[in-house]
Amino acid sequence: MAAPTPRDLTVERLSEPDAVWTPSPAFGWRVESTADRQTACELEVRDAATDALVAATGKLSSSVSHAVVIPGVTLTS
Repeated sequence: MAAPTPRDLTVERLSEPDAVWTPSPAFGWRVESTADRQTACELEVRDAATDALVAATGKLSSSVSHAVVIPGVTLTS
């Protein structure tokens, strides 16, 4: 079975934020199909200008797809 495809990505409930002003932003997404069920997720935060990896969660066993905060990570500008 193929992994569910995320869509409608958000940061702090915004679909295309110009900037994020909180050090622990909440991420969200929708799963492409109701037939697919999310059982895990993995988040990566990249610098928009350089594409450099800023933070990553590794695989998280979770069906949650809204208000997800990267555990133990504080983002800085």
